[in-house]
Amino acid sequence: MDEREERGDSALFVEIDNGIVKITLSNPAGMITSIWYKNITNVLEYRLVEGRRGYYDIMWGKPDRNVSYFDRLECQSIRIVGETDDQVEVSFTRTWHQFLDGEVPLNIDKRYIVLRGLSGFYSYANLEHMAGWPDLNIYEARIAFKLHQDMIARTVGACGPSEVVGSFVV
Repeated sequence: MDEREERGDSALFVEIDNGIVKITLSNPAGMITSIWYKNITNVLEYRLVEGRRGYYDIMWGKPDRNVSYFDRLECQSIRIVGETDDQVEVSFTRTWHQFLDGEVPLNIDKRYIVLRGLSGFYSYANLEHMAGWPDLNIYEARIAFKLHQDMIARTVGACGPSEVVGSFVV
């Protein structure tokens, strides 16, 4: 795992690179700021601020209120879970505390895994709600990738009106 753009003892970004795919993650928030694939520098939309290119988010609410809240699940710390010749796994976490009234009452653990020889990466999130914490409803949970619009425009222009534009696998 390579780190870049260092300030003092902490890096602003963490890169996981297997030679085929390289993902750059903001530190400690755990947002995906770029995905390098083969000779494409970044398949994500570079015109967006880094925290809006690739991220987890949830829509949630309190059962006794008719209001929805949006949370991009920005984390507070990073930990290398495992690092071998064949795999790197990084964890970004955020712990909920009772004094954080406006935040979703969940402990968050976002994981990113890159394997040697594969042209993609794995990612998942653990959302933990402890006994005694305020009740909540989760309406939607997702991982979002905002793809580079110039690349999509070229793909759409090459297809007819009823053709499938294509897919993107990470």
